[in-house]
Amino acid sequence: GAYQDSDELYRQHLDQNPKDAAAWHMRGYVAVQLKNIERAVEYISRAIALKPNVYTMHVNLGSALAMLGQFEQATKALQKAIELHPTGAEAHLALGNCLKAKGNPQDAEAAYLQALRYKPDWPEALEAAAVNAAKSSNPDKSLEYALQALAHAPERLLSNKIAGNVYLRQRKYELSLKHYEAALRSDPNDAAANANLGLLLTRTAQYEESAAAYAKAVELAPNDAVAEHGLSLALLVLGRLSEGWPHFEARLQREGHLLGSRPYSAPRIKQRPIYKHALAWADEGIGEQILFASMIPEIVADSTSLSVECDARLAPLFQRSFSNLDVIPRHDPPHPKFNAPYDGQFCLGSAARWYRPNFESFPRQPGYLVADAHLTQVLRKNYQSNTRPTPLIGISWRTKAQTKFSPEKTLGLANWGPLLSVPGATFVNLQYGDCRTEISETERSLGVHILSDSRIDSLKDLDSFASQVAAMDLVITISNATAHMAGALNVPVWTMVPKGFGAMWHWFLDRDDSPWYPSMRLLRQTKQNEWGSVVDRASSMLADFVTQWRPAPSNDR
Repeated sequence: GAYQDSDELYRQHLDQNPKDAAAWHMRGYVAVQLKNIERAVEYISRAIALKPNVYTMHVNLGSALAMLGQFEQATKALQKAIELHPTGAEAHLALGNCLKAKGNPQDAEAAYLQALRYKPDWPEALEAAAVNAAKSSNPDKSLEYALQALAHAPERLLSNKIAGNVYLRQRKYELSLKHYEAALRSDPNDAAANANLGLLLTRTAQYEESAAAYAKAVELAPNDAVAEHGLSLALLVLGRLSEGWPHFEARLQREGHLLGSRPYSAPRIKQRPIYKHALAWADEGIGEQILFASMIPEIVADSTSLSVECDARLAPLFQRSFSNLDVIPRHDPPHPKFNAPYDGQFCLGSAARWYRPNFESFPRQPGYLVADAHLTQVLRKNYQSNTRPTPLIGISWRTKAQTKFSPEKTLGLANWGPLLSVPGATFVNLQYGDCRTEISETERSLGVHILSDSRIDSLKDLDSFASQVAAMDLVITISNATAHMAGALNVPVWTMVPKGFGAMWHWFLDRDDSPWYPSMRLLRQTKQNEWGSVVDRASSMLADFVTQWRPAPSNDR
């Protein structure tokens, strides 16, 4: 391992023996270990000039050229090696690596299979094939190769990480844990393995252990935004707010976070914007934008003036709700107001670090969003029977299909039988998206009626949707934007929360209330993926609610 000394000895030797091809080759190998790849190519090329037909020289030259990103030259060198020694597994493996780097995964796999043909059960080739398949979005094949590699070398770090990652995506958590633990036995200080373990432990609701794993990953790789964001979520769900918020900033550095990387004309504010003309911009989904908007009254009170850029669909609702706020609808490119001469700018979610450092800092406000009162009254009158009024129960049962945790959060309408069978209630569809087929099948199978209002498009017109939610006597929903809307409007809402994966950090742990929304009750799974007890509890609560409900004299809630 004393490569500097080795290089000096080879230099001295070659000064006296400049035509020693083997020495030039070995000096090239040493240069690779010293990360001096350009010199490695130079030395190995001199070796080949002296001795053109040595298989290993061409293999090492091809590998060095690939390290420099010179893939065409690398391919030629490796093809020459294969011409010299067609059954040389090393050349086929190196060629596969080169083709993978060039973005030719199918040709790379063919090269790996050739390497395995001549050197069966070779862990390095199997592992390379596993990585190639993973990069090609073929997790099943990636897992197959990784498991074959592990059959011959059980402690291989990368193969265990690959297997753990695939099992994690497949939600086979026990198998995933087995491979992450094996990876960490091989290298306890592998940052990615610690971060992946943190993610797994979050999904299985082991948040203290998750926070510890993520903390180690962040210590090992301080610039890993994904790991630091994971750490923040584990700490926040545990209620360790003052610890979690500083790491929450890392989400803005995650790859693909377009709002975090936009150019800003004003400097970044890193503390409460007292006496400042400030710009805040919301970076999360609709539900989170509504949630963090709970801080707007306090920020407005601190600042000289406040402008908030939000999803354009929320702009009319925010403008009505916060009279002293300048609302900027988000567009691409940004609205001209976005680049006005502010004293500073900050991300709205980042303000939680200043305004929500602990649970005592949450105000018990009776809602902070204000729906269009006239439309609310019209909708309530339309939905309510004039002869025999019953409570209006708004229901929502799924979240966006494209989110990775939507299966865990969603409670299919077909499973709502005990709730929908409670007599004496009018059920109103608050589910966004086209759900007509699902509703008709449920109505037919359960013999119930669910009122749907085709005039309200909750995906496009959130202001009208707010009025529809405000018209309800009670909302029963899974964890989605409807829950946030109802809570922010101070409408009684029961939110059904999964355990583990899909349990959003902002519902915290072991509590049936929400510090964000005083009107909300949380109905939690006690066992992962088991909704039966939650539905039974909600139906019992609903029966009591309907029995106790009385129409207000004005026919308004």
